[in-house]
This record gives sequence, C-alpha cells and structure tokens, in this order.
Amino acid sequence: MPEVSRVIEGFSESVVIVRDARSAADNWLQLSGWAERHQGAVPGSLLRAWGLADTCAGREVVLQQQDAVAGRLRLIELAGCEQEDIRPNPQTWDCGALLDLNVRVADMGQRQREFRAANWRGPSDPVAWRFGEVKVSEWLAMGEDGLAVALIERLSPPLPDDQLPDSVGPVFNSSQVVADMAVSLAFYEQVLGFDKFLHIRQPLLDAPGENPLGIPHNLVSELDVEIAILSPGGSMDGSVELIKMHGLEGRQFAARSRPPNLGLLGLRFPVQDAAALAQRLAGEGVEIPFAPTTLAFAPYGSVLMFAARAPEGAWLEFYQLL
Repeated sequence: MPEVSRVIEGFSESVVIVRDARSAADNWLQLSGWAERHQGAVPGSLLRAWGLADTCAGREVVLQQQDAVAGRLRLIELAGCEQEDIRPNPQTWDCGALLDLNVRVADMGQRQREFRAANWRGPSDPVAWRFGEVKVSEWLAMGEDGLAVALIERLSPPLPDDQLPDSVGPVFNSSQVVADMAVSLAFYEQVLGFDKFLHIRQPLLDAPGENPLGIPHNLVSELDVEIAILSPGGSMDGSVELIKMHGLEGRQFAARSRPPNLGLLGLRFPVQDAAALAQRLAGEGVEIPFAPTTLAFAPYGSVLMFAARAPEGAWLEFYQLL
C-alpha cells in the first residue's frame, strides 16, 4: 500500500454549490447553531481553475461548528454560467457523485422537528439500525439545491464525551453510492492509500420496514447493502463511506459531478505536498480536472490546490497551505 495516506488528512470541508448562498447559510446557521467564518467573493483564480467562463462570478459563505477545527461547509453561489443539478430528483440508490454529508446530533426527535419546519424532507423518519457493533438513529434530511445531510445520533456504544454534540456537530463523513464497489475500494485503498476500518455486507434490517435509505419495505430485509468506510489514518473524522445497494439499480450521475453544477460538489483534503500528490495520481491514471494552482483560500490564507475525480465522479480537491 502506498505511503500517500501519511500526507493526506481527512477532508476538512465540503463544497456545496447553491442558488442563494446567503439564504442557504442562514438556514443552516439557524438549524445547527454553527458560526459564520467568512463571506465574500469566490476567487477568480478558482473559477478559472474550474474551467468556468470569464463571465462567471461567485460569492461564498464558510460555516463551521463553534468548537471544531474541521468539518466546515463552504456554500458557493455562482452567476453568469449555465448550471444543472448534480443529482436531480434522486433516489438514494442512484449512483455517482456524493450522496450526503454526515453530522452527529443530540436529541434526534427535536432535530427532526426543527429541520422539517425549515422544509427539509427525507425518504423516511429517523430509524434505529445497526452496522457492525454500532447502533444509531439516522435520518437522511434533504434540503434545497440537492444537499442531503444524514443526521446521526449514536445509541450504543456511547460516544466519548469530546465527540458528543450540543446540537449539531461538524461534518465527519461523506457517503457515495457506487455501482462497482471493487473499483471504488481500489481507488481509495490502493491509489490514495486510505485505511479501511469498516466493510460489511448485510441487509439493513432483519425484517421488512422503514429504513434510512428509503429502500422499499418489502425488499430491505432481502437485499444486501455493502458499506465500506475509509480515511487517511483510519480516523472517523473526514472519512469517506462507500455504499453499494445490491439488487437495486438507478441512474448514474457521475458526469454531472463538476462545477458549476448545483448540489454537493466535493470534499477538500489537506495535504503536505500537493504537487507531488497530483503528479503521483496522474501517473496512476486518475483524472485531474485542474493541476496544482495557487489560490486564495479565505479565511485560511493561500493554498496550492488541485482536483481529482474518483471512479464514479466524486469531486475531490487536495490543498496545501502556503
């Protein structure tokens, strides 16, 4: 296995392209209790790196849980360019791009009432289920602009005190639904060098019923769902979750997963040497939509950043603080 995982950290922020950054930010701030860290123009150098026309401009708002050092949301609003939804009118078993972001919550019942009052909806009510040794209550909440956020309350074993959220914690994981688990696993394990700390294949439930992925009730105990969770160093902070729903087929959204399209665009990973990593990934045949480029990265300074695409379209950006 390559040593590259030693120079990649778990993703520190998620990029969501929205129709109205101010409205989306205010909605999330009200629901989460997070803080606003930055608002301003999107650097033109990033828009050009993304391959957007000179007529395209944007503004962004960065949100972060009060005490967190990672798990940020960067909401970007673009104008002057044609856009389409990354995952339009999706079923959870549609493949390609990023499905959701995961946050830990306290008091699932109260969180669901608040999110529903703000017009977030999901394929089910919160459902208690077990994967591996962990039992959680989970609700996949879907908001505007295609953003889906899985609210997760740990039931057992209990979380360490330092991971218990007061309300809504930072983003700690992001899920991708894939058509070919073996290919995606090889990318994250063998190419990026991530550690795999969970890999299961089982029905979500033992009996027919409601489930967090909205699988038809009569099929949920009959069809296997394969789940793998990986990250640099094996931490659950900034991890990537791969989901394969055996026996269910849907659309493939990989080609839509690129700027300036609307929805959950990508994940940003801090690295030690962006140029060396980009060269290595290109040598492995990984698609590099833009090469290492010096960019302003408010409010954190300047970075050297490049993008790579996972096998089923997930947009990943790697940055080195300068």
